[in-house]
Amino acid sequence: IKRTGPSIEPQHENMAQSDRLLCFLLGITAIAVLKVLLHDAHVLEHHDVQHVGRPFLPIVEEDVESVLKFITMKDGLDKDANEGKRDTGAHDSIDAANPQSPILPLDKIISRASGGKKAEKSVLDRLPSVEEVAALYGTNGPVIHGTETCAAFRRDVPLRRRIVAPAGMFNTGTNLMSSLLRSNCVLPHEKNPQGGMNWHVPWGKHNPVSWRFHNVAHAAGKGVAQGDVLPVVTIKDPYSWFGSMCRHSYAANWPHQKKCPSLVNGGGNAVPVKVRFSGNANGTVAYESLADVWNTWYNNYKNVKFPRLIVRFEDLLYRPEEVIRASCRCAGGDFLPDKKGKTFQYVTSSAKGATGAHSGASGLESALIMYSNSTKRTLGFDKADMTHARNKLDHDLMKYFHYTEP
Repeated sequence: IKRTGPSIEPQHENMAQSDRLLCFLLGITAIAVLKVLLHDAHVLEHHDVQHVGRPFLPIVEEDVESVLKFITMKDGLDKDANEGKRDTGAHDSIDAANPQSPILPLDKIISRASGGKKAEKSVLDRLPSVEEVAALYGTNGPVIHGTETCAAFRRDVPLRRRIVAPAGMFNTGTNLMSSLLRSNCVLPHEKNPQGGMNWHVPWGKHNPVSWRFHNVAHAAGKGVAQGDVLPVVTIKDPYSWFGSMCRHSYAANWPHQKKCPSLVNGGGNAVPVKVRFSGNANGTVAYESLADVWNTWYNNYKNVKFPRLIVRFEDLLYRPEEVIRASCRCAGGDFLPDKKGKTFQYVTSSAKGATGAHSGASGLESALIMYSNSTKRTLGFDKADMTHARNKLDHDLMKYFHYTEP
């Protein structure tokens, strides 16, 4: 029997097209879910999510790309022909030529930094002796923690994606570290115009480490894959740091107008501190006191499981070449002073600049005078402040960085 009426073949064709579209969409959804699951597994294994605290933000877009690239590449994959030479254990040594170098006399540090020019007599008369500095910060080489993680960083991040960037609390030399890295170290990064040396970590240099993968800094953060970054964290002697916070408190707020550091009030109770970290409306964190800020912020960076270095601010003053060499080699970078005809580039003026919140900040000469003096280390402390600092500062953390009690 011959049927009459409209043909149903176009309807079958339309249904087939709809089925194909539905299957395509379901496939895309499945892939997206799989990628999220793989990403979460990677973060849990490699990025220390157990330390994520408030504020908790979504995984940032740049790092979805970074983690997916990490998942799909083989360990150690790098197309650079020289990579085998770069990724040797020699990169992880602090200073192969002289691992226990003594502190130079401070006038010689100034002379080296200024191209042989001698410091003025008014400066020389105020410089502490090498013995006083050594009593505070040791005699044998800089303190650098985390070099055992360098090989993992070089293995997991391809050479042309690697970035080195400073992190640290306010007043700990992050700008100095950035300037020294940019002047003395180069990585062949595929996009970064500063030779792989970022101004700071893309989650924000002063922000807690738990913000990694959960925040994008307004400056020098957009488009930077956070998993490709080796943080070089700077820490300062807490007693000197308290004084620095008195002079420039930045986003830390506590009553200290009448006396400083004001770790305790007249009743002997700890003075709480609130720090407004940059990048999130809920980013204000409350601490018991300034001592608690120092303990918490640096213990969190100390305890992470991903590659990072932690260096002392004081070693950036007394042994900058060794610190920058170690930081550069850790990432597999070229340390420029090792090349023929090149010399180490110091920073003699204030790395912070001299305006706004940075007005009055120290240049090299004034920093050597200020931070090498055992008396100025506790300037402004009263008996209650000293007692609180000795009781509340983390003694294990102090010992870890070779900081001594006054």
